[in-house]
Amino acid sequence: MLDARWGRITHVTVNPTYWPVVPRKVPVAGHTVHVGWFAEEQDPNKLILLSYTEGRWDLLVIPPETHPAAAARLMSAAATSGGLLTASALMTSEHTTHDAQEKLWREEDWETDGGAVSANGGRA
Repeated sequence: MLDARWGRITHVTVNPTYWPVVPRKVPVAGHTVHVGWFAEEQDPNKLILLSYTEGRWDLLVIPPETHPAAAARLMSAAATSGGLLTASALMTSEHTTHDAQEKLWREEDWETDGGAVSANGGRA
């Protein structure tokens, strides 16, 4: 439970890009958490938690369809102290790195399946 660790969470803000329904209030553990949304001002891949006693936390929102290994890398990158990337930049970086790695794997598979061409133009 977040309250035990971070004090009573009183507000949550989201960007509605990935949230089809944004309720105004959510009952949580005997109190109400107010929910706000900011379409332009807030990164769509970030959720902000606010507590009167403990302050603010910016959390990376990882889509549920994200592969577990990618989610683990994203969580680790988001938790890195002093990280300068925004939530969306972290997501973009993961996709770019993953796409490059997939391309490399496809090329390696192709070459090991007899697809490599020798220097004289014939199959190796």
